[in-house]
Amino acid sequence: MKEIDVSKLFKLFVSHIVPILLSGILCAALAFGYCLLIVKPVYRTSTSILVNNGGLAESYENSNTISSATMSASLYLVTTCVDILTSDNIYKELSSALGGKYDYTELRPIFSVSDRSENSLFIDISVTGYSPKEIMNIANTFLEIVPTYIKNTLSPADVKIMANAEKVAQIEPRTTSTVIAAFLAGMVICFIVFLVIDLMKNTIENEADFKERYDIPLLGSVPVFENKTSGGKRYGNAE
Repeated sequence: MKEIDVSKLFKLFVSHIVPILLSGILCAALAFGYCLLIVKPVYRTSTSILVNNGGLAESYENSNTISSATMSASLYLVTTCVDILTSDNIYKELSSALGGKYDYTELRPIFSVSDRSENSLFIDISVTGYSPKEIMNIANTFLEIVPTYIKNTLSPADVKIMANAEKVAQIEPRTTSTVIAAFLAGMVICFIVFLVIDLMKNTIENEADFKERYDIPLLGSVPVFENKTSGGKRYGNAE
């Protein structure tokens, strides 16, 4: 297999620019149609709560400072509350609060619960689904039962709702990025096809091909003539 440098790659690309671009456009159109007609949109809404051990505000009011022990206790509660909010029982209660419309096994997978950072008292909660209105209702109903549920499970914890679910964001399909990726992929695949064909080509078509293949002087070339026979066939003869 012959070697090819960057300049030759560029020349090969330019010489086949039309089919390469058409291939990219075709793939982009297919990707757009897939996102528009086949993929079902997925939405996400987010909320957050603040968790502390109940002595945080009192400590600040008394001394205008928060002791490291109070903060450590609150941070520990955050980790524990995340575990509580990912257990089955709270989703069973949520199922009842939603009138039994969903089983708890359907509710748990659509929730994502995590602490905002290692040293944060915030817990972020997100709900994912196909209906914006429905996931906002589920998220806000969840927020209604969270403070009481955590208080009953972990009495030192004090929970405050920081943000209700008021808006949603579409997370799937990512049409723009998918179309761009498909366009580039189509161009690359088409170019690779032309590159493979060029590398596998063994025919010497002109003087440039001969000089590229052999490091010897070229004195001249013999033209090929075509003679028409009585049967109408053509034969190429070198003279």
